[in-house]
Amino acid sequence: FASRQVSRHAGESLRLQAQALVAQREPVVMVNDLRLCNAFCAQAWAAQVKTPVLVIAGDEDPAYGTSRAGELQSLYPNARVEILARCGHNGVLEQPSAFAAAVDGFVSSLLRD
Repeated sequence: FASRQVSRHAGESLRLQAQALVAQREPVVMVNDLRLCNAFCAQAWAAQVKTPVLVIAGDEDPAYGTSRAGELQSLYPNARVEILARCGHNGVLEQPSAFAAAVDGFVSSLLRD
């Protein structure tokens, strides 16, 4: 599970950080988190969301990558997608500057509107 948190481009230090973060989680919490994530479905109500939504995905995330980001974007009428290059599931860990820039750009666009 930890190996999917970062892309194949991540160095050994980053892989170890990802492993440490996963190891810190209580197993029962992780199992429940994964069950909830796998069962999540917004199709019934997402079209009613009027608030802008930012979807951030890593281009090398095997579980929730670009295809899932596109699915989420199609559900929400005001969704914007940012794809982080050379990134696995944990963009905050692997691409912190790109992740922050995506959030900053999204918030800045909201403030301009």
